[in-house]
Amino acid sequence: MGQSKEIFAEERNESKRSLYDIRQDNLTLLAFIDAADGELDEAAMEELTINREEFQQKAIAYGFAIRKLEADAEVVAQEIKRLQAREAAFLKKAKKLEQIVLEAMTEFGEVKVQNELLTLSIRKSSPVELSETCHDDIIRYCSVTAFITPGKEDEAIAAGVTSEVLATLNIKSTISKTRVASLIKEGITYPGAAIVERKSLQIR
Repeated sequence: MGQSKEIFAEERNESKRSLYDIRQDNLTLLAFIDAADGELDEAAMEELTINREEFQQKAIAYGFAIRKLEADAEVVAQEIKRLQAREAAFLKKAKKLEQIVLEAMTEFGEVKVQNELLTLSIRKSSPVELSETCHDDIIRYCSVTAFITPGKEDEAIAAGVTSEVLATLNIKSTISKTRVASLIKEGITYPGAAIVERKSLQIR
């Protein structure tokens, strides 16, 4: 009976020592990663490599470290969302004030307001505006595929790029507003697109 108690006590002390070592390894690992600012070079990766003798202890310590780092990343992600929401709120308020000033300047026929510290003026622009369905209304009549550039057939074959490989690509088409603007200025009708006159407030 006494021997069993001794064995149990020894196993418990060993378990405590093991948990203590794991916690110490965890803290050392996190400090090491923090010092590297998350960027682990080849030397750092070699230092973190787990060998057979320390596999059990280090694997557990790394598991705790991974949990901690993922939790920290989630805290940062939530803070980013909060700051993005604040950014959007600030920009929305600024846009509203800009609209009020522009309307007042237009109503009173003013093109510039200034003092010794600030100058407000109206800036005109002519951007291309696309309807919400513009892209879909065009792409429904065609398909977008990839092909090997003429003159590079041999290079492509050597690299293992064949027509079968190209067929696996999902290519997303986009509309170039710059090219659309050029066509409209040439008198060509572009479905779902128009050049609009805009006014914005410039602050210097």
